[in-house]
Amino acid sequence: MKHIFYVLSLLILFQNCGKDIGAPAYLEIDTFILENNPNAVNLQGEMTHNFSDVWVFLNGDVIGVFELPCKIPLDMEGEKDLVIVAGVRKNGIAATKVRYPFVEQYRETINLQRLETAKITPRTKYFDELNFWIEDFEDAAVRIESSIYSKAVLFKDNDPDILRYGNFFGRVNLTPTDSIWDAVTSELWNIPKGREVYIELDVYSTNSLLTGIKAVNNLGFNANAHILVNPLKPAEVRWRKMYIDIREIVGYSVNYNNFALMLTAVIDDINTESFVCLDNIKLIHF
Repeated sequence: MKHIFYVLSLLILFQNCGKDIGAPAYLEIDTFILENNPNAVNLQGEMTHNFSDVWVFLNGDVIGVFELPCKIPLDMEGEKDLVIVAGVRKNGIAATKVRYPFVEQYRETINLQRLETAKITPRTKYFDELNFWIEDFEDAAVRIESSIYSKAVLFKDNDPDILRYGNFFGRVNLTPTDSIWDAVTSELWNIPKGREVYIELDVYSTNSLLTGIKAVNNLGFNANAHILVNPLKPAEVRWRKMYIDIREIVGYSVNYNNFALMLTAVIDDINTESFVCLDNIKLIHF
């Protein structure tokens, strides 16, 4: 009896291996586009983003997670309900891919044909009722204050070789003399616990930058160093979008209700000069 079962299993296996599954259809996704939401209850700032990955669903089934741009072979054809979810690298870590919780899913009905490619450029926007705090260096006053430990200063710059969005960005020049910049946002944020909360940050830097969260109550404060943003070489420097998840820090700060962003840069090499440029700093939460 066991021998008969074994023979039947082999026959089924060989039949499946030789089955013609047909030529694939292809789904090609190049990049996400982040659009302004005209129904938003709060100002959203510049639409900068780095949606590096996508979660793809067809007819409610998970197809997979893919790095953009991607071309996905599919053993199917005909009309399908497509859903694409934008993903980011949380805290700048390549291995930490997460769905970004603050933007809408992209939906479309597509018609897949074998040996043909359906090309999609998905669009999304922030949800309507998000809370934002924004420093984009466009106002006269900058809401970031240097501490007494700082030797370098933050100033508004409009160098056309660096400027990407708006009219200004923030810049700190580090030298062997002005070797330390230490600062904190001048306004405290009242952030509810247990909800998604991120800091978005555009960085253009040839020096390391340490971010942290300052938790404040009536008795004092607690400083939490968080993410170290690595520098780029001068010949390779470019704007990078960071998504910094601070939900756990806020949640663990049981006796604290107010928070601020800390920023610290200490010159990496005392024998050279470097800089840190910042723009489009956003605190976002539901």
